[in-house]
Amino acid sequence: YDAVAATLTTRIADPAKRGKFSDLQRDAQFGGRTGLAYSENPDENSQVKWHVIVDRDMQVSVGCQYLMQEWDAMSGDCEQIVRSVEVAP
Repeated sequence: YDAVAATLTTRIADPAKRGKFSDLQRDAQFGGRTGLAYSENPDENSQVKWHVIVDRDMQVSVGCQYLMQEWDAMSGDCEQIVRSVEVAP
């Protein structure tokens, strides 16, 4: 968990990507899971909310992309996807 958080923090802080990512949140709750979370702004019309699960030394990232101002309409679907992820050895 700590290694994944450190790597993501470094990548997000890359000056070439300034303004494209939000700060990394540790211990973020979403879909009944605790993990890492951050947002990506790929263009001026959309955003991606990333939910990163670290389980059994595996990292699983779920990105939910939506048009600006439409998060409320799709947050339930994204939460269901995160809730349904199963990490198998």
